[in-house]
Amino acid sequence: MINLKDNKVFSQNGEDGIIEHIFDTIGTTNKFFLEFGTGPGAVECNTRHLRENKEWKGVMWDLGATPDNENIGLFKEKIELENVHGLFEKYNISENLDFMSIDIDYNDWHIWKKIGEKYKPRVVCIEYNFQYSPYDDVVAPYDPEGGPMGREGKLTSCAQGSILAYYKLAKYLGYSLICSDAKGINLFFIRNDCNPKIEDFPMMNDLFTIYDLTFHLRLSTYDIIGYPNIKKNVKYLSAQEILNLEDEDFSDCKHEYLRWYIPMRVYDDGRLQCPIGLQLNPSGLGLGSHSKI
Repeated sequence: MINLKDNKVFSQNGEDGIIEHIFDTIGTTNKFFLEFGTGPGAVECNTRHLRENKEWKGVMWDLGATPDNENIGLFKEKIELENVHGLFEKYNISENLDFMSIDIDYNDWHIWKKIGEKYKPRVVCIEYNFQYSPYDDVVAPYDPEGGPMGREGKLTSCAQGSILAYYKLAKYLGYSLICSDAKGINLFFIRNDCNPKIEDFPMMNDLFTIYDLTFHLRLSTYDIIGYPNIKKNVKYLSAQEILNLEDEDFSDCKHEYLRWYIPMRVYDDGRLQCPIGLQLNPSGLGLGSHSKI
Protein backbone atom coordinates (compact mmCIF):
# COMPACT_ATOMS: atom_id res chain seq x y z
CA MET A 1 0.00 0.00 0.00
CA ILE A 2 1.38 3.37 -0.97
CA ASN A 3 0.88 4.84 2.50
CA LEU A 4 3.72 2.57 3.63
CA LYS A 5 6.01 4.62 1.35
CA ASP A 6 5.80 7.53 3.79
CA ASN A 7 9.26 8.79 4.59
CA LYS A 8 10.21 12.07 6.22
CA VAL A 9 13.35 13.76 4.99
CA PHE A 10 12.20 17.35 5.31
CA SER A 11 8.43 17.11 4.89
CA GLN A 12 6.02 17.41 7.80
CA ASN A 13 4.08 14.15 7.44
CA GLY A 14 6.29 11.82 5.42
CA GLU A 15 5.25 13.25 2.06
CA ASP A 16 8.85 12.99 0.79
CA GLY A 17 8.62 9.21 0.49
CA ILE A 18 5.24 9.27 -1.27
CA ILE A 19 6.40 11.87 -3.80
CA GLU A 20 9.56 9.90 -4.52
CA HIS A 21 7.57 6.68 -4.99
CA ILE A 22 5.10 8.32 -7.36
CA PHE A 23 7.81 9.70 -9.64
CA ASP A 24 9.85 6.50 -9.48
CA THR A 25 6.70 4.86 -10.87
CA ILE A 26 5.43 7.33 -13.49
CA GLY A 27 8.73 9.03 -14.30
CA THR A 28 9.51 12.73 -14.69
CA THR A 29 9.32 15.06 -17.69
CA ASN A 30 10.81 18.38 -16.56
CA LYS A 31 11.61 17.90 -12.84
CA PHE A 32 10.00 21.25 -12.08
CA PHE A 33 7.92 21.90 -8.96
CA LEU A 34 5.71 24.63 -7.54
CA GLU A 35 4.85 24.76 -3.84
CA PHE A 36 2.81 27.25 -1.82
CA GLY A 37 2.77 27.90 1.15
CA THR A 38 5.93 26.37 2.38
CA GLY A 39 6.17 28.11 5.72
CA PRO A 40 8.92 30.68 6.41
CA GLY A 41 12.24 29.57 4.98
CA ALA A 42 10.75 26.44 3.33
CA VAL A 43 12.44 24.34 6.00
CA GLU A 44 9.76 21.69 6.53
CA CYS A 45 7.98 21.49 3.19
CA ASN A 46 7.14 19.02 0.43
CA THR A 47 9.72 20.05 -2.19
CA ARG A 48 12.94 20.64 -0.25
CA HIS A 49 13.99 17.01 -0.70
CA LEU A 50 13.45 17.33 -4.46
CA ARG A 51 15.42 20.57 -4.59
CA GLU A 52 18.35 19.56 -2.39
CA ASN A 53 18.69 15.84 -3.09
CA LYS A 54 16.99 15.04 -6.41
CA GLU A 55 18.24 17.81 -8.72
CA TRP A 56 14.80 19.35 -9.25
CA LYS A 57 14.20 23.04 -9.86
CA GLY A 58 11.16 25.06 -8.96
CA VAL A 59 9.42 28.01 -7.40
CA MET A 60 7.95 28.44 -3.91
CA TRP A 61 5.56 31.07 -2.55
CA ASP A 62 4.79 31.95 1.04
CA LEU A 63 3.57 35.06 2.83
CA GLY A 64 6.34 34.61 5.38
CA ALA A 65 9.14 34.64 2.82
CA THR A 66 11.88 37.28 3.00
CA PRO A 67 14.30 38.64 0.35
CA ASP A 68 16.97 36.36 1.81
CA ASN A 69 14.90 33.35 0.71
CA GLU A 70 14.97 34.21 -2.99
CA ASN A 71 18.27 32.40 -3.48
CA ILE A 72 16.41 29.10 -2.94
CA GLY A 73 13.48 30.13 -5.13
CA LEU A 74 11.14 31.16 -2.31
CA PHE A 75 9.21 34.39 -2.86
CA LYS A 76 6.69 36.35 -0.81
CA GLU A 77 3.31 36.13 -2.52
CA LYS A 78 -0.33 35.99 -1.45
CA ILE A 79 -2.30 33.47 -3.48
CA GLU A 80 -5.79 34.55 -4.53
CA LEU A 81 -8.27 33.56 -7.23
CA GLU A 82 -7.73 36.89 -8.95
CA ASN A 83 -3.93 36.66 -9.17
CA VAL A 84 -2.95 33.01 -9.31
CA HIS A 85 -2.81 32.77 -13.13
CA GLY A 86 -0.82 36.00 -13.18
CA LEU A 87 1.66 34.53 -10.70
CA PHE A 88 2.15 31.50 -12.94
CA GLU A 89 2.96 33.90 -15.80
CA LYS A 90 5.18 36.11 -13.63
CA TYR A 91 7.34 33.16 -12.60
CA ASN A 92 7.22 31.37 -15.98
CA ILE A 93 5.52 28.28 -14.59
CA SER A 94 4.95 25.62 -17.25
CA GLU A 95 1.39 24.48 -17.94
CA ASN A 96 2.61 20.88 -17.53
CA LEU A 97 5.00 21.06 -14.58
CA ASP A 98 5.75 17.76 -12.91
CA PHE A 99 4.63 18.55 -9.36
CA MET A 100 2.52 21.08 -7.48
CA SER A 101 1.92 21.23 -3.72
CA ILE A 102 -0.79 23.46 -2.20
CA ASP A 103 -1.08 24.21 1.51
CA ILE A 104 -2.60 27.62 2.25
CA ASP A 105 -4.86 26.40 5.06
CA TYR A 106 -8.19 27.66 3.78
CA ASN A 107 -8.88 28.31 0.08
CA ASP A 108 -6.97 25.29 -1.25
CA TRP A 109 -9.94 23.67 -3.07
CA HIS A 110 -10.92 26.88 -4.87
CA ILE A 111 -7.32 27.71 -5.83
CA TRP A 112 -6.75 24.28 -7.41
CA LYS A 113 -9.98 24.64 -9.36
CA LYS A 114 -8.82 28.01 -10.69
CA ILE A 115 -5.35 26.74 -11.53
CA GLY A 116 -6.87 23.73 -13.29
CA GLU A 117 -8.62 25.98 -15.82
CA LYS A 118 -5.26 26.45 -17.53
CA TYR A 119 -2.46 24.59 -15.77
CA LYS A 120 -2.22 20.81 -15.41
CA PRO A 121 0.58 19.62 -13.10
CA ARG A 122 1.20 15.90 -13.55
CA VAL A 123 1.06 15.28 -9.78
CA VAL A 124 -0.76 17.37 -7.17
CA CYS A 125 -0.44 17.26 -3.38
CA ILE A 126 -3.06 19.28 -1.53
CA GLU A 127 -4.27 19.65 2.04
CA TYR A 128 -7.83 18.61 2.83
CA ASN A 129 -10.20 18.74 5.80
CA PHE A 130 -10.11 15.28 7.40
CA GLN A 131 -12.94 16.12 9.79
CA TYR A 132 -15.48 15.23 7.13
CA SER A 133 -16.16 11.59 6.27
CA PRO A 134 -16.00 10.33 2.67
CA TYR A 135 -19.79 10.75 2.48
CA ASP A 136 -19.75 14.50 3.01
CA ASP A 137 -19.37 16.67 -0.10
CA VAL A 138 -18.34 19.91 1.61
CA VAL A 139 -16.34 22.92 0.43
CA ALA A 140 -15.71 25.97 2.60
CA PRO A 141 -16.79 29.20 0.91
CA TYR A 142 -14.00 31.18 -0.72
CA ASP A 143 -12.61 33.88 1.56
CA PRO A 144 -10.21 36.45 0.04
CA GLU A 145 -8.63 36.88 3.46
CA GLY A 146 -8.02 33.15 3.81
CA GLY A 147 -6.73 32.23 7.23
CA PRO A 148 -5.59 29.27 9.30
CA MET A 149 -7.93 26.41 10.11
CA GLY A 150 -7.93 27.35 13.77
CA ARG A 151 -9.24 30.86 13.36
CA GLU A 152 -12.86 29.72 13.77
CA GLY A 153 -12.04 27.34 16.61
CA LYS A 154 -9.94 24.25 17.19
CA LEU A 155 -9.70 22.18 13.99
CA THR A 156 -12.77 23.91 12.65
CA SER A 157 -14.66 22.64 9.65
CA CYS A 158 -14.50 26.15 8.21
CA ALA A 159 -11.62 25.42 5.83
CA GLN A 160 -10.72 23.68 2.57
CA GLY A 161 -12.90 20.74 1.51
CA SER A 162 -13.72 17.12 2.27
CA ILE A 163 -12.05 14.14 0.62
CA LEU A 164 -15.20 13.59 -1.45
CA ALA A 165 -15.18 17.22 -2.64
CA TYR A 166 -11.56 16.85 -3.73
CA TYR A 167 -12.31 13.54 -5.43
CA LYS A 168 -15.03 15.22 -7.49
CA LEU A 169 -12.82 18.19 -8.36
CA ALA A 170 -9.98 15.88 -9.37
CA LYS A 171 -12.26 13.84 -11.60
CA TYR A 172 -13.60 17.06 -13.14
CA LEU A 173 -10.02 18.22 -13.89
CA GLY A 174 -8.86 14.84 -15.18
CA TYR A 175 -6.99 13.39 -12.19
CA SER A 176 -7.12 10.21 -10.11
CA LEU A 177 -6.91 10.14 -6.32
CA ILE A 178 -3.91 8.04 -5.33
CA CYS A 179 -3.47 8.19 -1.56
CA SER A 180 -3.00 10.38 1.49
CA ASP A 181 -0.09 10.69 3.85
CA ALA A 182 -0.29 8.47 6.93
CA LYS A 183 -1.74 11.23 9.11
CA GLY A 184 -4.48 12.06 6.62
CA ILE A 185 -3.43 15.68 6.11
CA ASN A 186 -2.63 15.77 2.38
CA LEU A 187 -4.11 14.02 -0.64
CA PHE A 188 -2.12 13.01 -3.72
CA PHE A 189 -3.46 13.01 -7.29
CA ILE A 190 -2.00 11.93 -10.63
CA ARG A 191 -3.16 13.31 -13.96
CA ASN A 192 -5.00 10.60 -15.86
CA ASP A 193 -2.94 10.89 -19.05
CA CYS A 194 0.09 9.84 -16.99
CA ASN A 195 -1.61 6.42 -16.99
CA PRO A 196 -1.48 5.54 -13.28
CA LYS A 197 -2.12 1.80 -12.92
CA ILE A 198 -4.03 0.03 -10.18
CA GLU A 199 -1.19 -2.48 -9.71
CA ASP A 200 1.14 0.42 -8.84
CA PHE A 201 -1.42 2.38 -6.83
CA PRO A 202 -3.83 -0.19 -5.36
CA MET A 203 -6.00 2.38 -3.57
CA MET A 204 -6.51 4.55 -6.64
CA ASN A 205 -9.87 6.35 -6.47
CA ASP A 206 -10.90 4.30 -3.43
CA LEU A 207 -11.40 7.25 -1.11
CA PHE A 208 -13.01 5.10 1.59
CA THR A 209 -9.97 2.86 2.01
CA ILE A 210 -7.64 5.85 1.79
CA TYR A 211 -9.58 7.59 4.56
CA ASP A 212 -9.79 4.42 6.67
CA LEU A 213 -6.03 3.85 6.64
CA THR A 214 -5.49 7.07 8.56
CA PHE A 215 -8.37 6.51 10.99
CA HIS A 216 -6.43 5.05 13.93
CA LEU A 217 -3.62 7.59 13.77
CA ARG A 218 -5.97 10.55 13.64
CA LEU A 219 -8.02 9.15 16.50
CA SER A 220 -4.97 8.76 18.72
CA THR A 221 -3.33 12.03 17.69
CA TYR A 222 -6.23 14.48 17.58
CA ASP A 223 -9.06 15.03 20.04
CA ILE A 224 -11.65 15.50 17.34
CA ILE A 225 -12.17 13.65 14.08
CA GLY A 226 -15.15 12.80 11.96
CA TYR A 227 -18.02 15.21 12.50
CA PRO A 228 -16.76 18.80 12.59
CA ASN A 229 -17.77 21.89 14.50
CA ILE A 230 -20.45 23.56 12.43
CA LYS A 231 -20.07 27.31 12.63
CA LYS A 232 -23.13 29.52 12.55
CA ASN A 233 -23.72 31.96 9.69
CA VAL A 234 -21.41 30.08 7.33
CA LYS A 235 -22.91 28.81 4.09
CA TYR A 236 -21.10 25.62 3.25
CA LEU A 237 -20.87 24.68 -0.41
CA SER A 238 -20.40 21.40 -2.25
CA ALA A 239 -18.31 20.35 -5.22
CA GLN A 240 -21.52 19.08 -6.75
CA GLU A 241 -23.05 22.55 -6.93
CA ILE A 242 -19.86 24.50 -7.66
CA LEU A 243 -18.93 22.25 -10.60
CA ASN A 244 -22.55 21.99 -11.71
CA LEU A 245 -22.39 18.21 -11.81
CA GLU A 246 -25.59 16.53 -12.92
CA ASP A 247 -25.33 13.57 -10.57
CA GLU A 248 -22.90 11.77 -8.31
CA ASP A 249 -20.98 9.29 -10.39
CA PHE A 250 -19.10 6.74 -8.30
CA SER A 251 -18.43 4.39 -11.21
CA ASP A 252 -14.70 4.36 -10.48
CA CYS A 253 -15.03 4.67 -6.70
CA LYS A 254 -15.78 1.74 -4.39
CA HIS A 255 -18.87 3.14 -2.69
CA GLU A 256 -19.38 0.28 -0.24
CA TYR A 257 -21.17 1.95 2.65
CA LEU A 258 -24.23 4.15 2.87
CA ARG A 259 -23.38 5.71 6.21
CA TRP A 260 -20.25 6.02 8.30
CA TYR A 261 -20.24 6.63 12.02
CA ILE A 262 -17.05 7.85 13.68
CA PRO A 263 -16.32 8.16 17.41
CA MET A 264 -15.33 11.59 18.63
CA ARG A 265 -12.89 10.74 21.42
CA VAL A 266 -11.19 7.79 23.10
CA TYR A 267 -10.46 8.08 26.83
CA ASP A 268 -7.45 6.50 28.55
CA ASP A 269 -9.60 3.67 29.88
CA GLY A 270 -10.80 2.84 26.38
CA ARG A 271 -14.27 4.40 26.68
CA LEU A 272 -15.58 6.20 23.60
CA GLN A 273 -17.41 9.49 23.50
CA CYS A 274 -19.74 9.11 20.51
CA PRO A 275 -22.43 11.11 18.77
CA ILE A 276 -25.76 10.92 20.60
CA GLY A 277 -27.53 7.61 20.11
CA LEU A 278 -24.55 5.88 18.51
CA GLN A 279 -23.08 2.66 19.94
CA LEU A 280 -19.71 1.42 18.76
CA ASN A 281 -17.60 -1.62 19.50
CA PRO A 282 -14.11 -0.35 20.42
CA SER A 283 -12.55 -3.35 18.68
CA GLY A 284 -14.32 -2.37 15.50
CA LEU A 285 -12.67 0.97 14.80
CA GLY A 286 -11.51 1.88 11.33
CA LEU A 287 -13.02 -0.34 8.65
CA GLY A 288 -15.16 -2.07 11.23
CA SER A 289 -16.72 1.17 12.41
CA HIS A 290 -18.99 1.40 9.39
CA SER A 291 -22.66 0.61 9.45
CA LYS A 292 -22.93 -1.51 6.33
CA ILE A 293 -26.27 -1.77 4.53
